[in-house]
Amino acid sequence: MSGWGYFDPNPPRPSPQPNLRPVLRAEVAFSEAEKRIQKALKSGAKQLDLGGLGLTRLPRSLSKLTQLRRLNLAKNQLKVVPRWIGHFVQLQELCLDHNQIMSLPESLGRLSQLAE
Repeated sequence: MSGWGYFDPNPPRPSPQPNLRPVLRAEVAFSEAEKRIQKALKSGAKQLDLGGLGLTRLPRSLSKLTQLRRLNLAKNQLKVVPRWIGHFVQLQELCLDHNQIMSLPESLGRLSQLAE
C-alpha cells in the first residue's frame, strides 16, 4: 500500500546495532513497539507505525488498540499475524509488506473496511 504520509516522516527508530545478538535485537524492537503502543493507548490514536522495527512477533498490548484505522507493520520479520487482528473492525489500511508471513488468519475476513 502506498500513502503512508500520515505517519511522522522521521519516526524514531531504534539505532542500528549490528553487534547485538539476534535475541537482544528482538528485545529492543519489542520494547520500542511497546512504547509506541502505550503512547497510542494514552492518546487514543487512530494510526500506528510499527514498520521497520524488526519485530518477530506482535506485542499482545497491540490488541487493545481496536480503534485503529491505519496500522503499518511493514518491514519487520513477522511470520504470523495473530487471530486477534480480526477485532480491529475499524481498520482501513493494514500494511504487512516485507515480512515473512506464510498465511493469514481467517479473522482478517472480518475487516470489511480495509481498502484494497
